Amino acid sequence: MILIYEAGNMTRIVQIKKKQILIYIIFIPILSIVSVMLIGQMKDRNKRETISGYEAARMLVLGMSSEEEILSLDSADACVNAVNIRGCCKIKDGQAQMTYGNLKEIYLYFTGDIPSVIKDIKDRKVIARKQFVYYYQQLKESLPFGNELAENHQTVAGIKKIGEQTYEIYTANGKYQLLTNDMSLCEDQIYTFLMRGKNIVLVMDQVNTETNGIENQEVEYLNVLLMNCSSRNAQINLYGYVRTFEVKGLDDSLKNVLCDIRVLNGKIINVDLKMDTITGKVLSITEEYIDIEGYGHVTLDSAFLMYDSQDYANVSGFQDIIVGYALQDFVVAQGKLCGAVKEQQMNAVNIRVMLMTTGYQSLFHENVVISSTEGFSINTEEGNTHYNGGEEVSFSAGDENVSGKRVRIIPDGTNKLVVKSMSRSQGNPEYSGTLEVESYEEGLVLINDVNIEEYISHVIPSEMPTSFGLEALKVQAVCARSYAYKELTNTKYSMYGAHVDDSIQYQVYNNTGDQVLAQQAAEETKGQLLMYQEDVVQTYYYSTSCGVTTDVSLWGSQAEDYPYYKSVSVGTENHVDVTASESEFYNFITTVYESDYDREFPLYRWNMTVDVDMLGESIGNKTGNAIGSVRNICVNHRTSGGAADSVTITGTSGEITLNRESDIRTDLGNGNIDLNTQNGTTRYERLPSSFITFAPVYNDAGALTAYTIFGGGYGHGIGMSQNAVKQMSQTMNYMDILKFFYQGTEVKVRT
Repeated sequence: MILIYEAGNMTRIVQIKKKQILIYIIFIPILSIVSVMLIGQMKDRNKRETISGYEAARMLVLGMSSEEEILSLDSADACVNAVNIRGCCKIKDGQAQMTYGNLKEIYLYFTGDIPSVIKDIKDRKVIARKQFVYYYQQLKESLPFGNELAENHQTVAGIKKIGEQTYEIYTANGKYQLLTNDMSLCEDQIYTFLMRGKNIVLVMDQVNTETNGIENQEVEYLNVLLMNCSSRNAQINLYGYVRTFEVKGLDDSLKNVLCDIRVLNGKIINVDLKMDTITGKVLSITEEYIDIEGYGHVTLDSAFLMYDSQDYANVSGFQDIIVGYALQDFVVAQGKLCGAVKEQQMNAVNIRVMLMTTGYQSLFHENVVISSTEGFSINTEEGNTHYNGGEEVSFSAGDENVSGKRVRIIPDGTNKLVVKSMSRSQGNPEYSGTLEVESYEEGLVLINDVNIEEYISHVIPSEMPTSFGLEALKVQAVCARSYAYKELTNTKYSMYGAHVDDSIQYQVYNNTGDQVLAQQAAEETKGQLLMYQEDVVQTYYYSTSCGVTTDVSLWGSQAEDYPYYKSVSVGTENHVDVTASESEFYNFITTVYESDYDREFPLYRWNMTVDVDMLGESIGNKTGNAIGSVRNICVNHRTSGGAADSVTITGTSGEITLNRESDIRTDLGNGNIDLNTQNGTTRYERLPSSFITFAPVYNDAGALTAYTIFGGGYGHGIGMSQNAVKQMSQTMNYMDILKFFYQGTEVKVRT
């Protein structure tokens, strides 16, 4: 082959042999590929040794935002937007590398100064990861929530990528989230993290080992789940992350067994199986022990974990155990409960109700006296004692017979137990099911373990007058059952062995005697729940609407998380734009609309006038903030439908802002002032609702003397108005009424 080319004024002829051509043909593409690979590796290394805008934004967000704000920032882009909106740093491209100019902006925003060592560095210069991490650590004390950032040693059991730069890190202490473009973590290694809650802010370093490297580091995983195994492999659930290990010598029949394992270089070198199990109804749960029927108080191991055999990702602690049921096999090792394997899904049959004293004054009784028209038995760890009908048994706080023990009172047959030491509206209340008594430091706790349908039949008349009619009571039945079903997983009273109490804090229960119509409503809706898609709705309800409902943002929750709670007009007239302005809301709340379903009820519209001195004094007594005589009241924000959730009161000596519905109703209420309703006057310690507006009152000389609070409705205004149901049930069936108040829901029998 001959090539001719020009060099300056000369023309040269070069002859190339075929063998040389073949070498060039092979070598040039290879050289190109190698060059591309090297360039790619250099770029990747450069990227990993710097820090992206996404990662820096996440670190800043975790140090400067509240927990509620962090929960709403569910993506890397959202973190960048939050930083840009706050103005602490301008990040144009989340994938771009952070510069010293960015770092200077951050320091100026949070400290008002720039460290002298970086002042003269050019703004456009990319900052190395180690340098950014160093300056972030120096800065964290100046961040609004920097005191909540804490160092923590964790062994990484598993790593799962869930986004472009987002990872879930599995450890014995739970699952954490990490945003990074430098994923250098390795499984079975121990690291020091800077953390906030369930978020890893940054990886500080790897805990040094004797070998000073990732090889030959032995780690131990306690209370992990051996899901299944073969002759050579074992599938193990490490805290929600499933891995397959090479291991020999295990019985192939082993399945869903708890164990401790030691791992070296990715291989199991030791397995300690935990085969002893116990099963029984859980009666109460504390941080020290679990009270299991038939076993008493069994001590909890500090590393206790519960695995769900039907959902490997569902790994939880003792706090998620449901009292009143036997859904799991508990694993015992060295005399302690080290874990559990949940084998069953809950089928709601019974509910455990903590019975309060007379007048719902306290959860704790000084004494309890129980009797029955027929016979009953007292069951303790020592044995059973039978009592004949008409006999009584009494317990007192501090009595040795109940101290640290749970005493069960079991009726003969289906008769009811009478609690003579407390009163309800029908006198001494009678209870189906069993009663349990246990002594605590505060006094005696009294628990009613009762069939959930029996419970519903006694909630209905306690929450709604039976005079409302069968169709209205069926609405209440489905609401009460759905609410109760959701509360079965409530852990507030787990230490006492209950799901709910019998007061207005949950649902009023057994405040009246047996009601035939209420029992019929419960029977005709038996098992029916209000569902949104596949989830049971926690059906909030209240007494009286003002003609419109609101959403859960009134309580600080995200409205989009509860799409079935939308603001609706409670009547045939559509109340729109009531929050468009204060004057619009004033016109709405001071007008009676004949088509509103709650129109005839006393608290549909109400008002009270309070002297400015008395109002200021009352607020000061309740809040501890002495503001003096009130001079101005301003509603800062209303939720949908007009409920006020932020009110500022300015006085002669100070100012206070109330940012919760409960605080607004409590702190602005006054039991010494008449409240004008639609059928006369009454008095309430709290305002009936926060659907309110304020009008100043002046004397003849033009001086401010009082404020009139105009309001409507009784209750929080979220979900169903019970009084409206009475009117609606005249023309609508119970299912349609439920769908009206809870948008997008259906009534179903959950199987």
